[in-house]
Amino acid sequence: MTIKDNPFYILNASPRDSKSLLHEKAEDKAFELPEDVCRNAERMLLNPKRRLEAEVSWFPGISPNRVRVMLEQIEKEYSNKVITRNSFNAHTLNDLARINLLTHYLNRICEPIPWIQNDIEDVVFYYCISASNIDIDTLFKLINEDRIAAGFPELMDENELLDQLEINQEDYKKTLFSFLNKSESHIIVNVLTNIMESVTSNGNQPCNLPILDGIVAEYEVFASPFFDKQEKRIMNDLSSIKNKMEQKRRLDQFQACINDLQNDVMLWDRVAQPIQVLEKSKGVDHKRSKELSECLRDFALLAHNNYGYTDISLLITNLQQSVFAELRTTTELLSEDKKQLQTIIKQKRIQEERDNAYKKQLEYNCEWGTLIKKSVRMDYESIIINSSDKIFLKEVTGLLWGGTRTSVNGIPTGTTYKIGLRTEQRETSIEMRKTDLFDNIVQRLWKTSGLFIITNIVERLKGGFGVPFGNIYVYNDRIELIRKALFSSESKTFDWSFVEQPYSSNGSLVIQTKDGRYRAIMDYNTVYNTHIFEYIFNTLFSNRNFKTISEAFEKER
Repeated sequence: MTIKDNPFYILNASPRDSKSLLHEKAEDKAFELPEDVCRNAERMLLNPKRRLEAEVSWFPGISPNRVRVMLEQIEKEYSNKVITRNSFNAHTLNDLARINLLTHYLNRICEPIPWIQNDIEDVVFYYCISASNIDIDTLFKLINEDRIAAGFPELMDENELLDQLEINQEDYKKTLFSFLNKSESHIIVNVLTNIMESVTSNGNQPCNLPILDGIVAEYEVFASPFFDKQEKRIMNDLSSIKNKMEQKRRLDQFQACINDLQNDVMLWDRVAQPIQVLEKSKGVDHKRSKELSECLRDFALLAHNNYGYTDISLLITNLQQSVFAELRTTTELLSEDKKQLQTIIKQKRIQEERDNAYKKQLEYNCEWGTLIKKSVRMDYESIIINSSDKIFLKEVTGLLWGGTRTSVNGIPTGTTYKIGLRTEQRETSIEMRKTDLFDNIVQRLWKTSGLFIITNIVERLKGGFGVPFGNIYVYNDRIELIRKALFSSESKTFDWSFVEQPYSSNGSLVIQTKDGRYRAIMDYNTVYNTHIFEYIFNTLFSNRNFKTISEAFEKER
């Protein structure tokens, strides 16, 4: 019931007017207003049960003259369009009279409010305090004093008063929400957030203003379409980031998408903030915020686990910690996520530094020759021979290297070194006479192509395939060896238990059975991967308990 709908206002009556005086005032007002309006107002005040609604919506304990002055002042200033939050002085009124005057004041504001945020915040806070501090005992006493003076039966049960006040609380809530809606959206958000954080100590204490609780509940319904729209934007942002991860883009190419995501999530959270604080003050999490946080966490895990974008995962986790600090159940979880991600990123950066240092060690440039210049340039990916012949080291399937001593007329003239590289398409070789250059190139080939070849051979053997080595085949659990006779040869496979550990002799690798009848001899200078297989065999024979090559390499790792 508004002030202008109140029978006391219609009849220009006081709660202390007797029945006969109320009748006279109704008769007099019938000359100004429709008779049925005046008679209905009179009947309502004469009926003790219906009268309570009018009393609770009026100014109990306040003199008629003061009521008239207060209402005239508000009407005057409203007509002059100068109404402000200082247009009334309600500080000396009782709780119910104050809230009813404030309600009348707010209901007279029909246009958008040109006030600054602090003024609106003060009015809302003051209104919530007034609506929540009504003293039932004092109000019960004031109403009965007026009734006694007017000759009406007293209220006997405070519950009747409580029931009517509960109805009025709904009117107060509608009035306040209507007042807020006359402000811009960002001001509504800021006002409710600031008041809620102040009243609940940032959600750490219960909200002791029931009307504020109700206002925030209404606000959530009002903001629901915004949340729906903003969540779609956030999902689109995540989809854009996922597309870039699938395309394996560089991290700097994600910046625009990350910025969009951060802005959209922060705007969503800014609007949800008063709701989050209220729910936190009740010891629970805001359901919609929790669902969005879980969605973002799932995406952060996806970025790390499925795509290896740990930095993006950490960015999203930091964003969650920033905007969802009010969610009790996720705070610890996000904190643990962040620690793990930071550890992973730190380890990853350490490994990258090691990898970069290792790659730097693999770089090598050299030249030799007087009349005809030859050169080799190497990095971790490729070797370039004589400035034009480029071979990618991962494509190398065969390596050989060795030296041949040369002499003239029996006099040693040095050693000629040869390095051979084979791919699926071709073979090429490098020859030189400088030991240091040869050693540097071989060391780097061993650390690159050599490791690739070993890994490939072991994987093929583990898969059950045989791998050719010169004119024989090597298998995971056995080897093919040859027995040569005068005019023929015979090949046969043997388990590793029947084979001696291979050894070097006269520039060749010798592999034979323990009885020496079957053997294979591979020249280091002419048979590709002899050094590779020597390493593989030595690894196998390092422990006689190994039955297969793959087992030996698994133990080595």
